[in-house]
Amino acid sequence: MGWFSPDIQTVEELFLHNLQDIYYAERQIEKALPDMAAKASDAKTVTPKVEAKTKKAAAKEKADAKKAAAKGKADAKKAAAKEKADAKKAENAMDKAKSK
Repeated sequence: MGWFSPDIQTVEELFLHNLQDIYYAERQIEKALPDMAAKASDAKTVTPKVEAKTKKAAAKEKADAKKAAAKGKADAKKAAAKEKADAKKAENAMDKAKSK
């Protein structure tokens, strides 16, 4: 991928990487909103609503990233178990072929 991130091998890794980018952006906006509100004169009434929405979106994206990561780990474990079972079947078939 790039200099500062590991190579992305699967679509799930790409999804997680993009989700992390979105979460980072939401957190930066969340940090900047109070300062922006202090500098803006007419945004005093709108900013608390926007800030609340941004915090909610950041929390949701964090939860989504955790769910996706957990699902990815579970899928990887299933795939590894299937691969191991397939390798064992192939090994048994080769043993049968050798014994004939």
